[in-house]
Amino acid sequence: CIRDRMVTDYVWIRDHSQADSWAKARTHGYNYLYYHAPNKSERLEMIHRSIGKQYDWELERFRASKKYPDRGNKKRLFKNFFRFLKHPIGMIYWRSYKFRLAKGRAQTTFLAWAMILSVVALKKQSWRNRKKDHFLLLSGENVEGSKVNPCLLYT
Repeated sequence: CIRDRMVTDYVWIRDHSQADSWAKARTHGYNYLYYHAPNKSERLEMIHRSIGKQYDWELERFRASKKYPDRGNKKRLFKNFFRFLKHPIGMIYWRSYKFRLAKGRAQTTFLAWAMILSVVALKKQSWRNRKKDHFLLLSGENVEGSKVNPCLLYT
């Protein structure tokens, strides 16, 4: 059973007394779940094991307990900025990972929007041309190729 394996397997969860000295504020990593990360299932399993270990696998106690904010979020902006300065190409690569995955629904949606917006752009162009032709017609010039008789304009 997977629960028995999780209870007995503490290789994934080692006590780190310095970082987890205040056990109340330990967030187990559930504040920011990176669903676009390539190892998301392992991350979720480790979070589940960590919560289970702290609450003796009574997850209802975790649900009912007070949730503390992520202390690591306090300096996250600066950490990300300096990480970007250190290795910009690597950071851009991993931040854009979720956009590079082959997602059929996203591609279909993008193509549908592109088709709709291209029709709108072509319609706007035809409106501009019609306004320009109308202005030229009011100026007294016959627009070649428009097949508009200027005599009918004044009748």
